[in-house]
Amino acid sequence: NYNFQMFSNRDTIWTFHPDGNWFSTNGTSWAKSELPNSIFNLAFLDYVQFEESVLGLGHFEGNIEKFRFKPEIYKTTDFRTWSTIAKQSNLPARFFYHPFVFNNKIWIIGGEDKDKKYSDIWNSADGINWIKQKEDLPFGKRSGSQVVTLNGQLFLLDNDVWTSTDGVNWQKVTDEIVKGEQIFGYAAVVFDNK
Repeated sequence: NYNFQMFSNRDTIWTFHPDGNWFSTNGTSWAKSELPNSIFNLAFLDYVQFEESVLGLGHFEGNIEKFRFKPEIYKTTDFRTWSTIAKQSNLPARFFYHPFVFNNKIWIIGGEDKDKKYSDIWNSADGINWIKQKEDLPFGKRSGSQVVTLNGQLFLLDNDVWTSTDGVNWQKVTDEIVKGEQIFGYAAVVFDNK
């Protein structure tokens, strides 16, 4: 299976998987957690690790042709139960974005809904109240891009690479990550300052 996320929290590895959430303290032995899947369809939405907790941003049922999206926000700190911290939020009603944390805020870039892709950036200090920071970003409409932080800079990776020091102003680094190849379906991570 694919479309699941991994987190490290308090010396424990967690996988948030469509068939249940699993944890391990050594990477070899895994146990299924009692923590349920709060956002439902992991192919469309993501969780984000934020301030000693994990937040579920929205709830998505269905597929790209027929779905129901609820802007609810969920939070777990004990990795056993979820609390609904907002039944309503102004989280943009879209999917296929990957939230990331930068400068003590949660950010989302682009994404799409049933009709179109977006080229904007939003952030939130609590996961509930979202503020659009900028529209018409220079890299255009994006869906599914990966964003990592390295040495205080953001790097947006798709097939190309863009960088920013503030999340709002972006400069292109390269047109292609791998020359002559279209790459997709990867998860970018930073390890050992690389």
